[in-house]
Amino acid sequence: MDGPTDIEGMLEPVDASTRVAAGALHPAPPDLTFRLMAEAMPHLVWSARPDGTVDYFNERWYAFTGSARPDDDGNGASPRGSWLDGLHPDDVDAAAAAWRRVLHTGETLDARFRLKEAGDAYRWFLGRAAPLRDAAGAVVRWLGTCTDVDDATRNEEAMAILARAGELLGGALAVEPALAAAARAAVPTLADWCAVDLAERRPDGSLGTHRVAVEHRDPEKVALALRLAERYPDASDAPHGVPHVLRTGRPDLVREIPAALLEASARDAEHLAALKTLGLCSYIVVPILEAVAQLELPHGAPRPATDAAPSVLGAITFVSAESERRYTERDVEVASELARRAALALERARLYEHALRDREQLAEQAEELSVQNERLQEQAAELEMQAAQLQEQATELEITHEQLQQQAAELEVSQEQLQEQAAEMEVANEQLQETAEELSRRVMELEAAKREVEHTAAERQRLITDLEHARADADAARERAEEANRAKSEFLASMSHELRTPLNAIGGYAELMELGLRGSVTEQQREDLARIRRSQRHLLTLINDILNFARIEGGRVEYDLRVIRLAGLVADVVPMIEPQVVAQQLTFDVRLPGGPGSDVSVRADAERVRQILLNLLSNAVKFTPAGGRVGVEVVNDDARPDVVLIRVSDTGIGIPADKQEAVFDAFVQVHAGLTRRHEGTGLGLAISRDLARGMGGDLTVESEVGKGSTFTLTLPRARDE
Repeated sequence: MDGPTDIEGMLEPVDASTRVAAGALHPAPPDLTFRLMAEAMPHLVWSARPDGTVDYFNERWYAFTGSARPDDDGNGASPRGSWLDGLHPDDVDAAAAAWRRVLHTGETLDARFRLKEAGDAYRWFLGRAAPLRDAAGAVVRWLGTCTDVDDATRNEEAMAILARAGELLGGALAVEPALAAAARAAVPTLADWCAVDLAERRPDGSLGTHRVAVEHRDPEKVALALRLAERYPDASDAPHGVPHVLRTGRPDLVREIPAALLEASARDAEHLAALKTLGLCSYIVVPILEAVAQLELPHGAPRPATDAAPSVLGAITFVSAESERRYTERDVEVASELARRAALALERARLYEHALRDREQLAEQAEELSVQNERLQEQAAELEMQAAQLQEQATELEITHEQLQQQAAELEVSQEQLQEQAAEMEVANEQLQETAEELSRRVMELEAAKREVEHTAAERQRLITDLEHARADADAARERAEEANRAKSEFLASMSHELRTPLNAIGGYAELMELGLRGSVTEQQREDLARIRRSQRHLLTLINDILNFARIEGGRVEYDLRVIRLAGLVADVVPMIEPQVVAQQLTFDVRLPGGPGSDVSVRADAERVRQILLNLLSNAVKFTPAGGRVGVEVVNDDARPDVVLIRVSDTGIGIPADKQEAVFDAFVQVHAGLTRRHEGTGLGLAISRDLARGMGGDLTVESEVGKGSTFTLTLPRARDE
């Protein structure tokens, strides 16, 4: 029922009654036959004169839009307004432009837009209009229909949202990035605002929340929402919103937010004014339920505590504001599915974190077993030495025993002599008895020592076997972690390539339009196109940073090491940074070694060195206030004649001592509040240090808060100097 045949089926009967004679000023209004057909159709139907002036709406139009009907008997007066009235503000310009175009060309109109119904809600429609021509081919009337395609459009949106969520959540291996990805998937298609909260216990034992993500197209509004959440945290017993969903585990849908609800939620007049400024229209809050309710986390890791629903991990809030969307039960289903996927990603991220902790514990155990093995080896050596001593003593005992036997034989031969010395022999016999007992005791001790040695050797063998098993487990865990790192690097490289292609196309088309090759543009449009191109270039820079970091992390960076004259390289870099220096009203110094042979050379990759210097100088300009100084200096280090130092200094805000090493970590931005006003990913210094070390050098920093920073790039001196 939504195809062009709806209009084409009406053309023949209407054409016969509305043909215009030559010289007529206006075509006749729609006749009764057309009106009856239009009223019977399950669409919003309208007709217009050749100039586009609407002269008829069917009853379904008035019933849907709630617009006023003309005050007549249905045969004379024309309706007020246009079929464009009531369109969503975001759709009016495109629909009006399409209508003007077909009025000029006589082509068929085909447009999709949102139309406001009598209850102030918007629904998606497919609008079509066809020209009715006379025998000479001139347009005498336009016949149009508006077909409700809201359900199909919402389904398409839902599929797109869930597909985007799958892409964003698929690579998240940490808890908060996984939840932030879920929020990004919803804005702006499903919601103008999206926030993610995790359940947690407060110090007083009550149930609270920890906000991990807020998404909106306007960064200033995101900052406002974060300030409001910090200043006015939700009460744990609130009857609506996130606290209610955490307690019950069920979604909370408010189709239209009344003023009374805002007043009840506000803590004071300032809070109420801020809420009204946001223009909230409708909201959905859905729970994040544990992916597997009875899943045992490794090593008894604790789960977030909740009051009534132990499987509720948190909640996702979707809010409609400037789009004026009114949420329905269908939207709740889409939001719940998004929350389910977020829960799966959250569980996967937590399992990954536990796996990393297990790997660290295995490494610690392996190290401890290694220490124990060394101790056992020392004990075994000591036992072997004691066994050798016991063997010597046993040999001495055997010799003594032989001597005693010889003495006994001599005693038998000299029996007569012994009888004469009976008293003396009695004493000797007693001594011999004592000696025999002592020998017996020594033999028992030797046997006990032998058994102890055998037991210790068996225990040592068991510990060695356990150590080998632990080492094998640690090697397997290390291989799995390395495979995960490789997969992550490949994913980042692939995604960076896929993103750069459409971004280059955006930049190219924007440049064509800015140059007027696609038609004349106004000055305002030219400024907007320039902003688009700047944003496109910024996104390309961010993607290139991520790609470079992935290549470095994956060990796929190749270096073209050659002899480089630093004076020429610095001269190449200076013009690239001077526009920023002038814009910031800074003083820029360049210092090179003077005297004979002052053109210092290093062995490095020229392109990598240029990349490092541009990054360091850009950071120096970015964080130095107007009137400050930025400089680059090439220095010979007398203490280390085999290297050359390149220092980039500034008189900017400086870096705290406890944060100076952290600036070289990936995705770290020390001055978080300041960097929100500047572009960046937190990868520049991490990439620069890795590149420097890849060329056999290093990158270090010295800084004092309020006085500035100095970054020193160390590179190997070329051998021909």
